[in-house]
Amino acid sequence: MTVLGAPAAPARFDAGQIRRTYCTVLGQPRVGLPDLGGEEHRAHLAGLLRGQLQQLLEEVGDDVTWMRGETRETADYVLGRGRSALAWSYRETREPDRLQDLAALTRALLTLHCMGSLCRGEPTGEEPTGPYRGEPGARR
Repeated sequence: MTVLGAPAAPARFDAGQIRRTYCTVLGQPRVGLPDLGGEEHRAHLAGLLRGQLQQLLEEVGDDVTWMRGETRETADYVLGRGRSALAWSYRETREPDRLQDLAALTRALLTLHCMGSLCRGEPTGEEPTGPYRGEPGARR
């Protein structure tokens, strides 16, 4: 609810949780793809990724106005693919290949969103993590 017609604050999301979800599906570099488990586990992952994808589509859709050149073209492509992915049936999204597609799209959108936040000097809601940043022994 808003006061006197003031716009509601944008919904924030947990970038760390989004990253953990897509890493569960995509695995880690140099390790390979993980076992995605049975139908129930894949259905749970598909539900998480669909919700996260929808949130990120809204966020990056708002961010796209500041983007230029290749970044803008990449964002437009990923936004279009993400919208198409939300049209997939729930049965379809539980398939391992589709789960990997959802995870890759979610990863790309989170990256684009964080790039936009950094360019505008805003906090991204996360600390750099992953096999290339933030882990012991990783180069910065």
